[in-house]
Amino acid sequence: MEKKYKFSVIMPIYNSEEYFKDSVNSVINQTIGFDNIELIVVNDGSTDNIEERCLKLKEKYPNIVYVKQNNKGASAARNKGLSLASGEYVCFLDADDAWNTETFKYVYEIKDDIIVVNKARYLKKNKYIKKFDPEKTNIQEGKVSIDKKWNQAFNIVNNVFIKTKLAKKYKFNENLKYYEGLEYVNRIILDAKEYTNCAYGAYLIRYRDQKDSLMDKAKNDENYYLPTIKNSIEYLINISKKKSKKVSKFIQYLIVDNVNERSLVVANKDKVDVKKYINKLKELLNEVEEDVFEKYLEELLANKLYLIELKNETDKLKYKDGSFFLNDKAVLSLEKELFEISIFEYRHKKLYIAGKLKRIDDDKKYKTYLKVNDKKYYLKTFPLSQPYCVTNDVEGNRLLSDYGFEIYLDIKPGDVIEAYTSYQGNDEIGLSIVHEKHSKFNFLKNSHFAYDGLLFTKDDKHIYVKKYNLFKKQALEIKYDFELLKNHQLKVFGCRMLYYMAKLFKRKDIWLVQEKTDAANDNAYHLFKYIMKQKDKSYKAYFVINKKSKDYKMMKQYGPVIGHYSVKHLIYFLLSDKIISSQANGAVDNIFGSYKKYLRDLYNFQFVFLQHGVTKDDNSLFFNKFYRNFKIFVTVANPEYKSILYYDYYYGPDVVKCTGFPRYDNLVDESKKQIVILPTWRKFLTGPIDPFTRIYAVNSHFKDSDFYKFYNKLINDEKLLNKMREKGYTGIFGLHPYLMSNNIYFKDNDVFKIERGYTDYGKVFKEGSLLITDYSSVPFDFAYLKKPVLYTQIDREFFFNNHAYFEGYYDYKRDGFGPVCEDYETTVNEIIKLLDNDCKLEKTYEKRIDKFFMHNDRNNCKRVYEEIKKL
Repeated sequence: MEKKYKFSVIMPIYNSEEYFKDSVNSVINQTIGFDNIELIVVNDGSTDNIEERCLKLKEKYPNIVYVKQNNKGASAARNKGLSLASGEYVCFLDADDAWNTETFKYVYEIKDDIIVVNKARYLKKNKYIKKFDPEKTNIQEGKVSIDKKWNQAFNIVNNVFIKTKLAKKYKFNENLKYYEGLEYVNRIILDAKEYTNCAYGAYLIRYRDQKDSLMDKAKNDENYYLPTIKNSIEYLINISKKKSKKVSKFIQYLIVDNVNERSLVVANKDKVDVKKYINKLKELLNEVEEDVFEKYLEELLANKLYLIELKNETDKLKYKDGSFFLNDKAVLSLEKELFEISIFEYRHKKLYIAGKLKRIDDDKKYKTYLKVNDKKYYLKTFPLSQPYCVTNDVEGNRLLSDYGFEIYLDIKPGDVIEAYTSYQGNDEIGLSIVHEKHSKFNFLKNSHFAYDGLLFTKDDKHIYVKKYNLFKKQALEIKYDFELLKNHQLKVFGCRMLYYMAKLFKRKDIWLVQEKTDAANDNAYHLFKYIMKQKDKSYKAYFVINKKSKDYKMMKQYGPVIGHYSVKHLIYFLLSDKIISSQANGAVDNIFGSYKKYLRDLYNFQFVFLQHGVTKDDNSLFFNKFYRNFKIFVTVANPEYKSILYYDYYYGPDVVKCTGFPRYDNLVDESKKQIVILPTWRKFLTGPIDPFTRIYAVNSHFKDSDFYKFYNKLINDEKLLNKMREKGYTGIFGLHPYLMSNNIYFKDNDVFKIERGYTDYGKVFKEGSLLITDYSSVPFDFAYLKKPVLYTQIDREFFFNNHAYFEGYYDYKRDGFGPVCEDYETTVNEIIKLLDNDCKLEKTYEKRIDKFFMHNDRNNCKRVYEEIKKL
């Protein structure tokens, strides 16, 4: 009997409201036709509002099956879905992931028992999910016998399509919380002994930079360690041994892959005996034969040395002629060791290059230099401390760091730049050069850069400096454009054409001034008004803001305004000489998103970072030179200024300037007996972000957080409210913009008003009498006006262990501008105490304020403007 549906998609859901729509749409929009697909949604006891969505979908589509069960875990939900599946093939979809729209069509053309497609990471762009590029396939098309070709590890089940009749013979292990898909699919493939790769389909795994990710939860769960190994990897080892009296190479390869994944997660010593856990990882690697291990290392990009150490084979590692050999097979190559140029700029007749060296051993064993013709420039390196530049072992010990370097070069036409390194005094090896982030080059063959009379080209190991020639430049551009079209980059080609046409009409420097995409009330707003009053005609300044913003029309009275993401913005962005902003994110300094790599040579602006709050903590993770490359970093206080020079931001005094904030020029005291509560954001409480608007959506778990419970209780505390009524005070409660969507959970009362839109901080600072916050930088503006502050720090340790930045120089009890409260009762009592004193600032805190700020005048805009003019 012919199956009614070609596919049954099993989708377990548990509190999956945030991404559910995108995941379902990726099934509905399959080019094979949704009428050929049965979607089985299994609600595993969700506590959010997902059921309402599911029932509406079920009404609309007869081929959607919806079932609900008590929370039993993903394995039980998948087993339930399997029991209901009636399609010819079955596959599994997590509720935050998606399918490339043509995947099912390609899979069905193959018609085999087990069909495997690519895995790819993705971010949703606008309302579209980007199509998978088949040229970036990570699997090889065709039939695969696991006895002959064993080097493909199946660590999830989601990218595998299985004939339903076959899939139903197996069950997911409901005792497994982690790697349950790995155990299930490898059991099936071990029996089948073969599968077929489909290189033109893709399972899209959503990239989420969230602290509540599965791996973050896993490392804090004792079941992730030894119990999961026993019920997944060791169970598969035993099955393999029963079948052929030894562990098949297919499973051996899976072992190394799983150990490698685990070795990148620092074990929680409170949840597992770390020594015992490491011994178990070593025990697993002992099951792996040398040729399998070497093959895995050959295909691995990082972490090789630690795996070799875990397998107790460090003594077998030998260095010769630029490579490390294990059992006479090259597993590490200095030539391919990453030499990354992060910043490549030519200004003031000097070539500035900054970059990273990814070492595979201690940096002291290397000597690395840039060679310009016959002259050598040895690089002075420094360890980079950001988490993505550091490799730790399972115990949390630092194994390796990336190393940074920066150098200025005098160059002239005809120069050729190369990179070389030597290891422990051995022969010098020429290095391949990789271009990233702020380099002007990309991976295309005809990538080039022209500036100030010079033309730069490159290949894998060289950068060539030539004298600028219009015909050579045009010839290169034509070749480059053909490469773009060959890579299906029609939009980028169009942008480049518009840029070159617009450049013909450019007569002055272009300054783009901006803050949040839909608001104008911060440092950029005040500086723009100052800029527009100046008489200098060498530049043209524009304020960038969303046309739908309520501030768009208001800004037009001060000067020319450009709509954010308008065509004009796209072109003027490429033509700009300065971008001046109180925000530092992709909506400001990279509006082309992933297309930037094709447009890098046109990004020639200098980024002036005005900040929107005083940097009191260590924000070097996001604001360091290699990540943001500011040309001016505005500060307001001497301790803040010194901290940015001291911490790992990698800027010098040529960039960091203590000018004061432009908005301080307009700060005046207009107190109106108002209490203002403005806590900062929590990374772990943010919802999903729209990559274009940079607006975070509602987090369905927000109401369960201690953060919500504390502040909701505070603004509804009858003891506090009665005191405020008695003293004639009103209140404002506002969430940080990153959490603003969650204000739906708070309700106004007769005393406290909830800020429903973006908070007008300038007005709040003027009219507020008392500020209550936690770890935010807003108290600095309040203190600048000599007004009292109170800190509510009920979750200090958890906050700094789970937030986006680390504690810095600022000690709240030593340096703060008001009392620090660490529990609810103290908070209420301190607020009432301040109210009884009519919110007057104590002398102790007034002295701290006077000591902190570098300037206390109305010349902040002037100082910032003068620094910009010096660039």
